[in-house]
Amino acid sequence: MTPEVPRLVHGPGGPFPVFRGKNLYHPDRARERAETLAREFSPPEKCLVIAPSPLLGYGLDVLLRKLPESSRILCVEKEQSLMRLSLENVPPALLGDRRILVVRSDRPEAAVEESFRTFGIGGFRRVASVALNRGAALHSSFYRQVEAEALRRVRTHWRNRMTAAHLARLWVGNLLTNITLLPDCLPIHRLSFEKPVVIAGAGESLETHVPFLRDMRDSISIVAVDTALAVLLGFGLRPDLIVAAEAQFANLGAFSGLRDWSLPVAADLLSYPPILRRFTGERFVFISRFADLAWFRRPGVRGFLPTFLPPLGSVGVMALQLAAELSPPGLPLILAGLDLHYLPGKPHARGSSSHSRFLRESGRLSHPRQYAAWCDRPKTTCLFKGGGSGPVDAVLASYREGLSAIASRRGGVYDLPGPGLDLGIPVLSHGEASGVIGAYSPPAQASPPPSGGRRGWGRDETRSFVLGLLAEMEAAAAASPDEGAELLEALDILTADLPVPPGPENFRPLFLPRLGLQIRKLRRAATRV
Repeated sequence: MTPEVPRLVHGPGGPFPVFRGKNLYHPDRARERAETLAREFSPPEKCLVIAPSPLLGYGLDVLLRKLPESSRILCVEKEQSLMRLSLENVPPALLGDRRILVVRSDRPEAAVEESFRTFGIGGFRRVASVALNRGAALHSSFYRQVEAEALRRVRTHWRNRMTAAHLARLWVGNLLTNITLLPDCLPIHRLSFEKPVVIAGAGESLETHVPFLRDMRDSISIVAVDTALAVLLGFGLRPDLIVAAEAQFANLGAFSGLRDWSLPVAADLLSYPPILRRFTGERFVFISRFADLAWFRRPGVRGFLPTFLPPLGSVGVMALQLAAELSPPGLPLILAGLDLHYLPGKPHARGSSSHSRFLRESGRLSHPRQYAAWCDRPKTTCLFKGGGSGPVDAVLASYREGLSAIASRRGGVYDLPGPGLDLGIPVLSHGEASGVIGAYSPPAQASPPPSGGRRGWGRDETRSFVLGLLAEMEAAAAASPDEGAELLEALDILTADLPVPPGPENFRPLFLPRLGLQIRKLRRAATRV
């Protein structure tokens, strides 16, 4: 079938395209009307301005004259034939302007990714949209998704930046220690799933899904987030994999009373080191790229370290990301207990460490301090799976965005009923989920084992990497302030939590004591390789 081609009509207000029987500009005031819309729009500072369907470019020059230096314009077109029209008719000076990016895409994520790859993301604080013509109405839902995805990424970026300011020093300390454990670990790409995967979170609804999990146990792989482990074991369900990502000491509570440390675990190298040390079964590792660091991009570092994941914030979101990447397309992924919402006084399912601690610390006239902190968190309004809406912890609502984005990209992701948030994916009853699992047919030919990437880490290779890093750190510590500050540019992993790297004037008083502490920790860890 021949695709429809837009027809260019010459009107009193300038030429305008007609497409699918619709005038895409005002037939009598094509340029004037677009320029009026551009003048009426006030682009804020540090804003990504989305201009859907650029068509003939009318109004873009006006918009550029008003655009703050810190803002940029993303022109997105979904229709291939309209994109060709734009490339042939928009003035070359506009197409070549460094402040404008014109993208043709039928996937919102791809358009936004291209934008931030070109402009970067750190300079933006806001996202706004302005329709300068009627082309935006052809695919209004698509262009709304582009705006929502761009806003989600900007919010996530700055939320991660704030988190990194508080936790980067802890993450780096954990990473430098965990690197010495790599000879006992496997890269995450060595892990794969052949059965439908149920990803178990520690939300309250997990208790109601236990009978379903028992009935389907032989037909599924259970991937448990660390906080759900005690709940599942309490019901006699042994997961096929545990996902651990928490960097702080408190995470050990999720494994309190665990007797079988031979369970397989997938752990972030930023996680609390005793987690990796204590497990004796298969240990698969990855790294959350918590910041865009020059050290991560160095060839010798990039070739040695495990696979990077984007910063996802939640171990539940991380578990879904791993299952999506490590399973064949079409293999069902089912969420159980990833509620992202809790009843007052019951933050997780019965048997989880947080719920047990809550019960221990509760009195007749008092609540645990953590409960007060939960109540004081900022709230936002979200939809629930069972219908209706209400106030929800804003942090958990952000995790909902992450789950929804992964599920939308991958497809074949389902949720089980319960009191949690609506993730925008199909919610299946236990009977329906059993049908989906039973209907899955694995590929006739099993996937071959991964041939690319590393197979593992040798002790000599790991020792060489650790000693090389240690030598760089010691050289920086022994250098003059000018040389030390310069050497730290290649070791920016050590300054990731600082607003600006230390300069020669404050290298010794501000940073040298910290650098000495990291050197001593890495020396101790190196003795275990």
